[in-house]
Amino acid sequence: MLTYNILGKNLVSLKRDQSVYSENYQKRLAKIAEYYIENSQSSLVKFHSSKPESALGYSFEENDWEGVNYTQIGIFNKSGSNMSTLQWLFYEPKSQKLYEFDLNTKKLQEFK
Repeated sequence: MLTYNILGKNLVSLKRDQSVYSENYQKRLAKIAEYYIENSQSSLVKFHSSKPESALGYSFEENDWEGVNYTQIGIFNKSGSNMSTLQWLFYEPKSQKLYEFDLNTKKLQEFK
């Protein structure tokens, strides 16, 4: 588990699989998480990012969704030993596009 200082807070990073990630790619994922948290329209993400006591973090792992290989990123809030996922993101390294997972429609929506 790594910690990055983002938005004046320490953002916890958690790798969830056995894949090998270069240091540069892990830094890219930290920047993506930071960008998402700063620009998200999700009420949960906005709420937790505005609270000084929130312990935000992100997890990452490789995932295949509808035949496309993505790095799946989970934005979470950590409280004690509990983690609550606020939003699932899918990052496609080839196109460098970021998608939010819409739980209602079970579809990926591009995040600009």
